[in-house]
Amino acid sequence: MRLAFRGNLEITHREFHSVILAKWLRQKKVYFVLRQKKDTNVKINGQDYQSLSAFKKSPGQRRFLTSIKVTKEWEYSQVYMGIYWKRKYRGMGEAEPWYLLTNLPSLESAIKSYKKRVGIEAMFRDCQTGGYNLEGSKAKIERLNSLVLLNAISYTIATFKGYDLKIKGHQKYIGRCRKFKQSFTKNSNFWIGLYGTSWIVYHEFMKECVDKLIGCGSFGKTFGQV
Repeated sequence: MRLAFRGNLEITHREFHSVILAKWLRQKKVYFVLRQKKDTNVKINGQDYQSLSAFKKSPGQRRFLTSIKVTKEWEYSQVYMGIYWKRKYRGMGEAEPWYLLTNLPSLESAIKSYKKRVGIEAMFRDCQTGGYNLEGSKAKIERLNSLVLLNAISYTIATFKGYDLKIKGHQKYIGRCRKFKQSFTKNSNFWIGLYGTSWIVYHEFMKECVDKLIGCGSFGKTFGQV
């Protein structure tokens, strides 16, 4: 990840929004962007605490709050709060703004970092139920390390293979397109590469079986022959 600063970075969704986590990460000298729930209470410039949902907001809004305390219980002050709601385009956009608790120096760096989450989650899905089901292996640490290494090698090969299939225009035979007559599919390069090979194998070895099934009975002979 290329950023305008040096150091480790932790990005989390709303399930991991704890102020305790933010405090611990700061102690470990780790940069973080933690998306907050809209009912998180903040105190600005000595005013009363109010929930993030109470702030006036509209699509296209950007705010970066610096002099704040977060939650009545912890009153944590060594952080910033970024509020970002992407402007709608052709009626499409986020249903609500992003509330980003961070120790990064600017709203732009926080937004840029949090956007990386989309690609990270896609990779997690590929390594779990969407591909290798690494989570279901229930392996111990030694075996898990070996599996992660093998997954990394296989993931890289499948991703390059999928990219090659897309360049050749074969993805429309493997993955469903988003819209009618659209050339791009909903699937990642990894998915195309992983299942594209299976599609080729099935096509080669099942063609004879399919031809025999089509030829069975008068219906097959009438309507199935090409």
